[in-house]
Amino acid sequence: MKSTTVKNTTTPGAAKARAKVASAKRDDQRSFDRAEAERARATWPKPASAATDLDAAGAKPIGPVTVDAVTPAKSSRQARSRAGGTAKITVLDQKTANQAGIIGILFTATAEQPGSSAGTATGADAS
Repeated sequence: MKSTTVKNTTTPGAAKARAKVASAKRDDQRSFDRAEAERARATWPKPASAATDLDAAGAKPIGPVTVDAVTPAKSSRQARSRAGGTAKITVLDQKTANQAGIIGILFTATAEQPGSSAGTATGADAS
């Protein structure tokens, strides 16, 4: 087997190309370092469960999740029944979210009286 050696290319533009590659490598490293720092600062909510009354007015924060009742649409074509009674929101742990293939917060929501459009739920930022 013949050994090969790497030779320094000295053709016109080679130094400029090497500088461009070195600059891109530094930029990539800075991006990687920034992402690592963001991951280190991120906090995940603790597993929790809470109940709230869907018939009461106003948004209700439950851990990182806010539940707010939706006003039914006026159009008969879009009208849907609304969930009512007590809703139970359960925020699951990060390990369970990862096992489910979710990168982020995983939660469940159930209502005592299900509707075809129970409301909206918005997740908080995990930072």
